[in-house]
Amino acid sequence: MKKNAPINIVCIKHEKSTNPAAVNRLYSMILANISKPFNFYCITNDQSGLRSEIICRHIPTIRLPKKYGTEWVKMSLFHQNMSKISGRTLYLDLNVVITGLLDDLFEIESSKFMHLNNCFLYNPSEPIYFEMFRVFEQKSAEICQKFTNPMNYIDMYLGNKLKSSPMPDGLIINFVSDCKRNFPLNLFLKPRQPRDAKIIYFSHHEIDKQANKINWIKKFYKK
Repeated sequence: MKKNAPINIVCIKHEKSTNPAAVNRLYSMILANISKPFNFYCITNDQSGLRSEIICRHIPTIRLPKKYGTEWVKMSLFHQNMSKISGRTLYLDLNVVITGLLDDLFEIESSKFMHLNNCFLYNPSEPIYFEMFRVFEQKSAEICQKFTNPMNYIDMYLGNKLKSSPMPDGLIINFVSDCKRNFPLNLFLKPRQPRDAKIIYFSHHEIDKQANKINWIKKFYKK
């Protein structure tokens, strides 16, 4: 990545039922945890209610069998329309809490596709991602049936074509496996606050509940 080049952050809002506050909250958490210039992109077909600083891009049409869930919309991140977003780019789900300065993630010297807990670093302008998307469109029914979620397919495809690797340990963690206490400690001790983690990934619909119950999560979960 060029020195002083803006950092790219991307998220997806693909359901009309998704409250724009979730996207705005993620932007606020990013703003509080990056010291370098950054561009924040939201891939969506409904930009109503989003902050003016957020750059919106339309979700491209994907030929996807109707019986498969909207999770596969994540493949739009590899469509050729994304080529205008150049340089190292961090994709984040909306169900995350940012707990540390993110600059370190972009200091990792690597051209690899790096991922953990549905978050990943990549360069959207590299042709290999367009190729992966084209293969997916051509065989979407077969791929959706074979792989339980898009990340499994992405790992398989890029593992054969491009070096793919997990994020360094401890930077992006899972709330359930890394913060919650095991039984019986969970009955009287609250989830532990991680020391060095930058991002905590939550399961769907859990993030608001935990932010209302646990003070250290509430502190990071910007409104």
